Amino acid sequence: MILLILCGVFLGLMIIGMPIAWALAGSVVAVFYSGVFPLPPGWLGQQLFRGMDSISLASIPLFLFAGGIMNEGGLTRRIIAVADACLGWMRGGLGPVNVGTGMIYGGISGSGRIVRELGRIVRREGYTSVTQMLGHRRHRRRRHHHDPGHA
Repeated sequence: MILLILCGVFLGLMIIGMPIAWALAGSVVAVFYSGVFPLPPGWLGQQLFRGMDSISLASIPLFLFAGGIMNEGGLTRRIIAVADACLGWMRGGLGPVNVGTGMIYGGISGSGRIVRELGRIVRREGYTSVTQMLGHRRHRRRRHHHDPGHA
């Protein structure tokens, strides 16, 4: 009986053009309201609240908010500039600069999610996605760096 309700409502909602996620949710709600499961009236609300009442889920938007503040305040550019000044002179300088920047961000936020944001900033510095992997700049800009490997 439950499988019949789930599949019937799901297929019916898919036929009328509802997105898959909403069709799945609608079929579960249909089973809930069909009376097949004798559940207490407040059970669904309690389960929804219990699922949202997680400290880990609360930290996700706060990490995004902190990253936005750091980016708007210019802290991300400054951290990359420090890592570039310290490690950019090395051969294939992008790799050490990315690792150094990630270490600094990880120390600040405790999160490794920052790697995704590094890609955007590094592209603005003249790297393409292929040269990011290879460690070469598209426009090799030599500023005040000294490369001891080349005489």
